[in-house]
Amino acid sequence: MFSLLGCSAGTLVSTAYPDREVIEFRSSNGEGTHSYACEKGPSAEAIKARAAKAHRFFDRRINSVAERFTSGMLAGMGSGSKPDFKSLSAQLDAGAEKAVEDTEQRYQCLFFNTKENGVLNCRDAFWQRAFEWQFEFSTGAC
Repeated sequence: MFSLLGCSAGTLVSTAYPDREVIEFRSSNGEGTHSYACEKGPSAEAIKARAAKAHRFFDRRINSVAERFTSGMLAGMGSGSKPDFKSLSAQLDAGAEKAVEDTEQRYQCLFFNTKENGVLNCRDAFWQRAFEWQFEFSTGAC
């Protein structure tokens, strides 16, 4: 994991997927962007159309994961007991991994980054773990 230090998401993607096109879309909440590395297609328009489908699919899936996490938190707090953070975090991680994997498999577009208001949201373990799960690099990748 230490080989990732100092590497930007764009550098990692360019290293791992040199033949893919990076495309960004605004998130459904309008506060950020999601980035995807998509396999080339017959034309730039075809790539962008497939990327748009991938984005709609991923955005819906990731929002559903977030809603389940929030519901679990609220249910735990509403019952007067402490929410099971470990279990909820594991479910969140698994949901994020599945959303990334399913989007890649279905549309050949790999979600790899999110930004909110132009700032990389790396502090969020949810996105960071999804990113780390998808990429496995040997030392010196960047």
